[in-house]
Amino acid sequence: MILDYDLVLCRSPQPEHVDRMATAFGVDHHTFWRLYEQNRAPLDKGEITPAAYWKSVARDAGKKVDAFTIERLEDLDIDSWDTIEEPLLEWLQTLKTNGYKTALLSNSHPRLVAHLRRNRPWLRLFDVCVFSSEVRLIKPDPAIFRHTLEKLGLDASAVLFIDDRMSNVTVAQSLGIESVRFSTVVQLNKQLKDAGFAHLIRTP
Repeated sequence: MILDYDLVLCRSPQPEHVDRMATAFGVDHHTFWRLYEQNRAPLDKGEITPAAYWKSVARDAGKKVDAFTIERLEDLDIDSWDTIEEPLLEWLQTLKTNGYKTALLSNSHPRLVAHLRRNRPWLRLFDVCVFSSEVRLIKPDPAIFRHTLEKLGLDASAVLFIDDRMSNVTVAQSLGIESVRFSTVVQLNKQLKDAGFAHLIRTP
């Protein structure tokens, strides 16, 4: 089992977090998310620092940000991606108990990775944790999927991948990895059954 982090194991950021970040640039939520996403890949790949990332967001928003604001944005960003779907953790524990290998595969920047490794003991539920900034690869690059399979010691045909982005799911499928596009925890059982994985259905 290979599981994504953002918007799968981790819940969507709360509106108050988004409000505070968007306010720093004087933009609405929609505009903020567009700027946030379009500049994100180099950060998550470990190619630029968080400070350089937020300066690029500010530049594209036509704003300037000082060092204090950047530090505040960095903290808000980590806080916004730190609310876990507890039912999925319980499900992972069940999979582990039943002998399944598990991997976390996430596009995550170094500061978030350091926070998770330092403060979140549930990472031990995973046999393998692959973070984009540590391997300098990013989904949907096929190489990061191959790297994860190698770390797990499993063939593609023996793995199920769960991710919220269709672009990632499509690439995984092209490599022979059975994949499910995650929507909600409530819908997961149906998705697993429809994909032919009824034996993995999590208990309510």
